[in-house]
Amino acid sequence: MKSIIPIFTIIIGLGIAGLWIKDIIGGRFKGNFFKWQDGDNVMWPRISVEFLTAIMLLMSGVGTLLNAGWAQVLTFFSLGAIFYASFDSLGWAFAKKGRWAYTILMLVGLVGSVTFIAIIITELVGKF
Repeated sequence: MKSIIPIFTIIIGLGIAGLWIKDIIGGRFKGNFFKWQDGDNVMWPRISVEFLTAIMLLMSGVGTLLNAGWAQVLTFFSLGAIFYASFDSLGWAFAKKGRWAYTILMLVGLVGSVTFIAIIITELVGKF
């Protein structure tokens, strides 16, 4: 089960980055990056933190596959970030019926992150 964690983090990291890149290239946002809006929401903080989360997920996945000593700590924090992002985004996804595909993605991120955080904590507790 432990070997699936880096694959999960890499897939989710690529997915997050891919969805935002698709929206940006597709022209969803116009003009100055710091003025991008979605309804009443300014988007630069959200986009920035989601790209940072994607980078952390990718780094932790690759680091784990390469047996880097720092990877487990980064994996724990990046899974926490995806837990928060997935849970928070469910409010947006549930708001309109046409967003069901995003809802599925958010639920995968939420369930996967909780499961893998539990596995990492269980392994850490077992070492003491």
